[in-house]
Amino acid sequence: MRTALLRLGLLFTCIALAAGCGSMAKKLSLGLPLGGTTAQILSPEEALKEAYLLRTSDEISISLIGHSEGEAKTIVREDGTVLHPLLGSFPALDRTLRELETDIEKQLQLKFTTDKSATHETEKPASDRLSPSEAFGQIYQLQPGDQLEISVWQHAELSQKIFVREDGTFSFPLLGTVQAAGRSISEVEREIRDRLAADYLVDPQVTVHLFGTQFSVLGQRGQSGTFPIEGNMDLLTAVSKVGDIETLKTDQVEILRHYMGKQIVIETNVNQVLEGQQPNVSILPRDMIYLRVPITEGKVSVRLIGGKFTILGEVNSPGTYLIEGSTDVLAAISLAGGISKFGSSRIEVIRTRGKKKVVIRADISRILKGADPNFPILPRDTIFARRRLF
Repeated sequence: MRTALLRLGLLFTCIALAAGCGSMAKKLSLGLPLGGTTAQILSPEEALKEAYLLRTSDEISISLIGHSEGEAKTIVREDGTVLHPLLGSFPALDRTLRELETDIEKQLQLKFTTDKSATHETEKPASDRLSPSEAFGQIYQLQPGDQLEISVWQHAELSQKIFVREDGTFSFPLLGTVQAAGRSISEVEREIRDRLAADYLVDPQVTVHLFGTQFSVLGQRGQSGTFPIEGNMDLLTAVSKVGDIETLKTDQVEILRHYMGKQIVIETNVNQVLEGQQPNVSILPRDMIYLRVPITEGKVSVRLIGGKFTILGEVNSPGTYLIEGSTDVLAAISLAGGISKFGSSRIEVIRTRGKKKVVIRADISRILKGADPNFPILPRDTIFARRRLF
C-alpha cells in the first residue's frame, strides 16, 4: 500500500513538472519574458494589416520621381529622425514607410511653393527664354553634321547626298563651296539654283531635302528617347511618341533649341496647348523636349534597405535572411530550406511593434490549403517553427 502511494505521488509530481516545463517552453518559444508579461496574439488575417514601423539605425532610400535632387539614402538616427538634402531633419521613428512618404510629399510641396518664383528667376537668363507665340514659325537652321539630299531635275550627274562639314560648308559640282550652317533649307536651295542659272543651266529646278532628322524627349513621364521626325512634327505629336497624351500632361514643358547661334528655351504647357490657349509649336531637328514634372506632383518612394528576418526552430537551414521585395510566410520557410522532418506545421512570428511585442500564430498546412492568408514577413521578424509532439 505504501509503495503504491509513493508511486502515485511521484506520478502527480511528474505531471506538475511537465505542466510547468510545458508552460515555460511555450513562453520561450514565443520569445517572451517569463515574468508574466504577455504579448498580443494576432491571427494571420490580422497580420495582413500590419506594417513595419521604422526603428533606430534603419537605412532607407528616398526617391522623388521626376527629380533626382530629391533622392537620398539616410539612416534613422538615435533621436528618431532622418536627414533629407532638401528638407533637413524630420521624424521617422515608429512610423510606417507610407506615413513617411506622405510627410515628405507635403513638405516638398510646401518648399516648392515657397521657392517657385526664386527658382524661375535663377534657372536661365530671360533673354534665352521664349513663349510659344514668340517661337511660332521658327524654321530650322542647318548645322554641321546635317545630311542633305540635293536633286537637280533632268541632271542626275548633279544630284547627290552630302554632309555639312564642321566648318558649316559643303562642296557642290560646278559651284565649289556652299555655305550651309546657320541658313534654312530654302536659302541653300535658292543659292544653288541662282548660281547654276547664272553660269551653267537654264531655269534649273533644285530640291534640297534634309533627312535622318531626330528630336529627343527627356523627363520622368513616359519613355524618354530619341525619335525620327516624320513630316511636319508639332509638340503634341512629338509628346505622344512617348506615351498617352492624357497621362503626359504636365505644368512645365521646355523645348531646348539651337537657334540664331545660341541656345534658347521655349516654355510651353501641354494642357494649355490642348485647350487652345497656346499655339502647338513645330518641333525642329535636334530639338530636345524636357517634360518637367512639377515637384508638387512628384510622388515619393521610401524603401527600406537591407531589411532582414530570422527563422529558428525546426527548419532545415535556420538563420537570418535578407528581405528582397515582398517576402511572405511561405517564401520565408522556403528560404530556410523548408520544415525539418521533426517540425510541425505550426509556426509563430514574433514581432516588435514600437515598444510592444506581438505574436502571430499560424499553421502552414492551413495557409497551403488557402484556409488562412499567406501574410507578409516584415523586417526584424523572428519566425519560430515548432517541433512535432509525436
